Amino acid sequence: MKPGYKQTEVGVIPEDWEVIPLRSVLTKGRLGGNYPNQDRETEFPLMKMGNLARGKMVTSKVEYITQGVRPEAQHKLTKGDVLFNTRNTLDLVGKVAIWRDELPLAYYNSNLMRLEFDTRQVCSNEYANAALNTSGALTILRGLATGTTSVAAIYTRDLLEMLFITPPLPEQRAIAAALSDVDGLL
Repeated sequence: MKPGYKQTEVGVIPEDWEVIPLRSVLTKGRLGGNYPNQDRETEFPLMKMGNLARGKMVTSKVEYITQGVRPEAQHKLTKGDVLFNTRNTLDLVGKVAIWRDELPLAYYNSNLMRLEFDTRQVCSNEYANAALNTSGALTILRGLATGTTSVAAIYTRDLLEMLFITPPLPEQRAIAAALSDVDGLL
């Protein structure tokens, strides 16, 4: 092994990076609301599992909370929210995406969990989104999925035990900035 690196449960990483359970870097995980919804437009767009792609949101097909139902304020999306898809097919469960105000107003449903990170451990939601979309993280998430090929789930208790790589905060900031620059170029 090259000097300055170490072997860990998730592979070879720099010596000053850590591998810790995701529960150590999360301050909260909140499931969205169980709202009746429809294709017909109302005042409250609802993000569902089909709106998450790897790392980003897709709003080409949006459903809406049924007219007359008022969503809870705690389920309103705010720019920078990291969303985790708890249920889907085995291939699609565990998608993670960041909300970048793709719509002026939106809420999220009960198959999605908003992840909130401890800023003493994770520099930004942009870094967390990128880290949870690496090939290594995707492999781990697929391994956590239980269920059939048509309906699979990743349960909170299992997600919290997922190993998460945490470089020092300045390095996380540099990684997030570099990835943001690449996104800007694309």
